[in-house]
Amino acid sequence: PASYSHFSRPVVEAWGFAKPVVVAATPHMNRLITQGMNGILVPPGDHEAIAKAIETLLDDGRLRKTMGLAGKQKVAEEFQAAKNTQILIECCDRLLECTQERNGA
Repeated sequence: PASYSHFSRPVVEAWGFAKPVVVAATPHMNRLITQGMNGILVPPGDHEAIAKAIETLLDDGRLRKTMGLAGKQKVAEEFQAAKNTQILIECCDRLLECTQERNGA
């Protein structure tokens, strides 16, 4: 797992296929992942914790399935292209309106 904070597209893609994830507990991942529900957070750079998390998932098929399905649900709720595009358009419209108001238009 990446040890620096960034948006992790591979996590969202894995969830889209109902796969569980193991990620480094960076600020962004701490907000994205619910520990034990839709993934496993491990300390950044802790290779033993990564291995243990992977072993846990390999040994527990029910946990893998539960976490994967929880991730898939999160994708369905929060990562819809059409919905997020509409949010961006609305944000841009508001910014344009503010700019026009400042310029007296």
